[in-house]
Amino acid sequence: MPVYPFSQQRFWVLAAEIMWVPELSLRRVIPVLFILLVGTTMLPRILPVLPASAGGQFSSALSSGVLMALQHVTGSSNQFVSLASGDDAQVSTSTFPQNEPSVAVNPSNPQHLVAGANDQLLTRNWLAVYTSSDSGLTWTNGLIPMTGTLGSFQDASDPAVSFSENGTLYYSGVAFNVAVRSNTAVAVDGTVFVSKSTDNGSSFPLTTIVASGSNRIGGIFNDKPYVGVDETTGLFAGRVYVSWTRFTSTTADIMVAYSGDGGRSFSSPHLISNSLSNQGSVPAIGPNGELYVVWNDLSNKQIVEAKSTDGGDFFSSPSVVSSIAELPEPPNFLANSFFRVNSFPTAAADDTNGNVYVAWADYGNGYAVILSSRSLDGGVTWSKPIRVNDDTTTNDHFFPWMAVSHGLLSIVFYDRRLDPQNHLVDVFYAESADGGASFSPNVRVTDASFNPDAIIFSNGRSFIGDYIGIASNGTLAHPVWTDIPPTSPSNEDIFTEGTKVDRPPVLVPVGSQTVYPGAELRFGLKATDPDAGETLTMVVLGAPKGATFASTPSTNGTVTGSFDWTPSAAQASSNYSVEFEASDGFLASSENVSIAVNVNSPPSLVVPGPQVVNVGSRLTFIVSATDRDAPPDSVTISCGTCAQLGASFDPSTGNFTWVPASGLVAGDYFATFTATDHLLPQLTETKSVTVHVDKPTQPPSLAPISDWTVNDETLLTFKANATDPNIPPELLAFSLGLDAPNGASISTDGVFYWTPTEAQGGTYRFTVAVSNGALSDSKIVSVTVVEVEQPPVLTVPGSQTVDVGTLLIFTVGATNPDVDDLAILSASGLPSGASFDPDLGSLVWTPVSSQGPGTYTITFKAVEPGPNGLSDTKTVTITVEQAGSSSGQPFGMGGIGLELWFAAGATVLLVALVSILAIRARRGKKGTEDGATS
Repeated sequence: MPVYPFSQQRFWVLAAEIMWVPELSLRRVIPVLFILLVGTTMLPRILPVLPASAGGQFSSALSSGVLMALQHVTGSSNQFVSLASGDDAQVSTSTFPQNEPSVAVNPSNPQHLVAGANDQLLTRNWLAVYTSSDSGLTWTNGLIPMTGTLGSFQDASDPAVSFSENGTLYYSGVAFNVAVRSNTAVAVDGTVFVSKSTDNGSSFPLTTIVASGSNRIGGIFNDKPYVGVDETTGLFAGRVYVSWTRFTSTTADIMVAYSGDGGRSFSSPHLISNSLSNQGSVPAIGPNGELYVVWNDLSNKQIVEAKSTDGGDFFSSPSVVSSIAELPEPPNFLANSFFRVNSFPTAAADDTNGNVYVAWADYGNGYAVILSSRSLDGGVTWSKPIRVNDDTTTNDHFFPWMAVSHGLLSIVFYDRRLDPQNHLVDVFYAESADGGASFSPNVRVTDASFNPDAIIFSNGRSFIGDYIGIASNGTLAHPVWTDIPPTSPSNEDIFTEGTKVDRPPVLVPVGSQTVYPGAELRFGLKATDPDAGETLTMVVLGAPKGATFASTPSTNGTVTGSFDWTPSAAQASSNYSVEFEASDGFLASSENVSIAVNVNSPPSLVVPGPQVVNVGSRLTFIVSATDRDAPPDSVTISCGTCAQLGASFDPSTGNFTWVPASGLVAGDYFATFTATDHLLPQLTETKSVTVHVDKPTQPPSLAPISDWTVNDETLLTFKANATDPNIPPELLAFSLGLDAPNGASISTDGVFYWTPTEAQGGTYRFTVAVSNGALSDSKIVSVTVVEVEQPPVLTVPGSQTVDVGTLLIFTVGATNPDVDDLAILSASGLPSGASFDPDLGSLVWTPVSSQGPGTYTITFKAVEPGPNGLSDTKTVTITVEQAGSSSGQPFGMGGIGLELWFAAGATVLLVALVSILAIRARRGKKGTEDGATS
């Protein structure tokens, strides 16, 4: 949220760092609101711990040897195997408070778990990382990196974790700073980020900003992000989605962004909500890569869902899952409590049938219950909500969280049913094996109820987070929650559930071995047992003749062994499979080690033949080597004379490079190479490459080039050829002299290109040259460009229609592609009274009454002067009609009026003027062209 209660945003200082400044020493009074958690003693007021319900005391997972998990209860006569007291297991070990956990199980290795939580450190709030490689038996505590990308932020919160199918972990959160306004701490710079780990949460080398906030109070603040990863193998496999709330001064919008490149970058955020106030979004991914985002529409008091089927680029309009009755929000609280709660939803998509499940806490009866709804058609319609908690009390239930795996839906939630005073909190679990149609009897997870208000901060409130978490791998569900155990009533910690199981020892893989006769092969083996206190033994099965194995039983959880063998000559060229077995007396594990006994052969060195290079030129070639043994051994190549020559050699690539110095005497030199294998005994092969060093003394020779004739506007291309007499030949480059015609070019390998223009008629003599970098040769080339005559192009108007007594004027024109010729215009078939001006190209005619109605065809011709007389001919059809209102008077009289007469006259003059100017311009152009080519 833009303004955080101090119960969530706390600062820790050491007692020694606190000092007071007398008010009189200040120029003015500075109002400061102090909420201090002192490092030496906890400053928050600790309330008395209320009597807990029956159950054992907390026992550490590190000493109890328990597996943190719930065994699924559906169909089980025992229903819940962890009802024995004392199996709640602590995940966090810090002395500072932690809350609001999230958990994920690695789909590629379900023994690997990662959890995240708010960690309220001594001087700041940050995000903790908890990792387990043994299904939750033991946990390692860490933090999201505070430096690098997040180095400019004071605090971070809202943890969420999710794995991809290949085991890559993504951790989302919001980083921010805190400003103070009117004695109130206000969060600013709310920035959504995602950190990436490829080693199950041990390190996070990559952190990427998804959306940045404003450093201005009242500006944009991004809040409550949650990450989800597409674990399918479909089109969007591995795509990382993050949804969050973007607070502005007037709205709270749900945003979504995605990464398709493994978290290195994220798309621009997509706005998917359509109301003013929204919060608590969570993504869920279906079995075909469908993306569902579910959130609380606070404006309309309903849970809504939006769906994307194209990887997060486009979303459906939000559909209503259910109307809700919100839980009380500060300054109101649940009965008998001081911590904040919410009705934010949790969601999960079924990986077997595509069902979508949503759950939330609802206050419709005046107390909080857990409700769930499902969609069987991909989020189009939603079922009537059913109640998940199965008690008949009016006590409160809140903070549900769901997970689904292999079609089994698991849900955990906080529950106060066991306390008649409706105050103490437990965690309860239920599951559905029928696609969310019903839920199993609820099972208590916590061993002892805890007091959520045991830690009251200076603002008079407590805080246990805004959600809890659960992950499932199909056979085991792993819940995590915030707890304040009776053994540590002054601190919040993250807990999970445990159940005792016996697990087999684990042998550390050794890998295949290779040995040669007469050489000793020795390697060690190691096995560990995840269950403490058991006696481990290790034996070898099927050892080859002459091999020995030694191992001593151990009770410290680790057993080791040593294998030793020196094969004889008779055992060469054979493969042996040796089995090693570790046992705890009940369960055993085995590991097969393949041993190949080979006869060592020398490596094979491949070098090029004799080389020739000129002084100052670069010589490069590749030397390679392979090992004849199977499997081949690695081979190292060295150059014994490179230092003497001044040459360089890269043994990793086999690349030899040498530029003989200018003062070097011409003659033969030797580059010597040695290939060495790494077996015992080491074998080698040595070869030399003869390099003859010479100096270039002769110019290249350019072959004669024929004279060429080409028409204008036609491409001329030919290949110039040259040789270099030096040994080795030098690289040649061709060029044109400054006398080459405009537009001509030649490539460095001697290909000539030129397309003469129409204005470039005539004969051109120019130079073609070739150079070897030091010396050159050239030849004169003659190219004659022939101008090709082209016929004129006549342009006439389309068919004309004119009334009797009406003046008809139009023009025809001719263009000639040849710049030095003008076409002569003529007309034939002129009707009586019509006239044609060949200079202007204009036809003028006023048909008389005897000429209409009728049709007349006039033929126009454009002829190019000269011996060829090229021409173009076109016709124009004129239709004469009898004017309906004509009085038979001549043009310009009677019905048409003087105005039309003057208009027509002006038109004739304008046409004539334009035509004359065009002719003068055309003739002027001709004169210019004649002058340019003379």
